[in-house]
Amino acid sequence: MSGWNAEPRSIQGGSSGRVGSLQKLVIHLLREAKIYPPQQERRIVGEIISAISQYSSLFPELAMYTLKNGKQVRLLRLKGTIPIRYMGSPYNIPVSIWITEFFPNKCPLVYVEILEGMAVPPSHKHVDSRGMVYHPYLHRWQAQRDNIAALVFELCATFSRAPPLFKKKRPLRADERKRLLVQQVTEEATKRMTESSARDKSTFHSRMEERARLEEVSQELLKELSNLNVENMSSVQRIEALKAENRSLEAWVKDNKEPKNVDSLLKAPSIPQQQLLNCLAKNRAYQGVLDALDDAISAEAISVGSYLKVRIPYATENYCNTCRGVVGLRTGLAVCCFAVNIIGG
Repeated sequence: MSGWNAEPRSIQGGSSGRVGSLQKLVIHLLREAKIYPPQQERRIVGEIISAISQYSSLFPELAMYTLKNGKQVRLLRLKGTIPIRYMGSPYNIPVSIWITEFFPNKCPLVYVEILEGMAVPPSHKHVDSRGMVYHPYLHRWQAQRDNIAALVFELCATFSRAPPLFKKKRPLRADERKRLLVQQVTEEATKRMTESSARDKSTFHSRMEERARLEEVSQELLKELSNLNVENMSSVQRIEALKAENRSLEAWVKDNKEPKNVDSLLKAPSIPQQQLLNCLAKNRAYQGVLDALDDAISAEAISVGSYLKVRIPYATENYCNTCRGVVGLRTGLAVCCFAVNIIGG
């Protein structure tokens, strides 16, 4: 955005002289236009003088205004610039404030002058593409309350927040377009090459990392394969040993096809020893029953009465069996000693 500077057309003389000259000029313009009611002449002159005293860049003049129906009329207008401040910098906005024959009962018509090389921002809230201003102050205009000076003040505040004009970019010459195109193509190519290089580097590093991982996995697999080979050899040896043992068992079974009585295998060489062996077997059987009863009473699986009812007979029988074994052992020893003495005598 750039500034617009319009030098106000000053009126010669002192302060009172300027006001007087301005007053005469406005009255002359109103009467020359021949459309303004005489009873409104004083109000219009006062409004014009008040606005110019606060915004000296404005100046009154007659100009042709085209109505919506295409008809043109000569109207009084204030033309010049109004000051704004946008993003810390001062600017001057060119405007035209048209005073219609219905003023002050109807609000004035305000336009932003669109200078060459300038344009209205698209979708501006208060100014259309032709420069016509739509503002809440105009919409709520009341003759007894509102005035042109206050209107200009509101426009300055509004345009400071959202300037109504911006500088258009001038059309580029053929050589400038060519240079700009080459620059854009070069920048885009550089950007793509940079991105491609970054992707290639990333892909290279990823592949190198993947290769390292594969080598580690390969080493682990080779190590595992070696261990499996060792285990396989050991298994083969064990299988051969088992086969040899199986052959030995098969030979033994072949040699011992007839079933043997287990009791004959456990037969003692003498009667006392056989009696002692029988007592020992019964003792182990009774002890097993007694241990089972103890486990059952500990786990509360049987009652105390049942426990005593069963345990006492078994314990008694076990004790008697043990005693019989001891007596038999002593008798056997006595017989052996007697036999030895006889043989020795």
